[in-house]
Amino acid sequence: MRVFHERVTMSLGDRLTGNHSPGGPHLNFERGRTLQKPNGRESFRSSDNRHIFLPEER
Repeated sequence: MRVFHERVTMSLGDRLTGNHSPGGPHLNFERGRTLQKPNGRESFRSSDNRHIFLPEER
């Protein structure tokens, strides 16, 4: 059974203008699934990642 999850993230790199995305600060809306690693910990595997760019403050 596949269970898909959605999450919203914003890392420090996503907040800095032009760091790894030329569009500026943004939120990541991700859809994916959680996998269990051999050590028992869970890991999120993203299958779709959309960037929502934030307007600049004036």
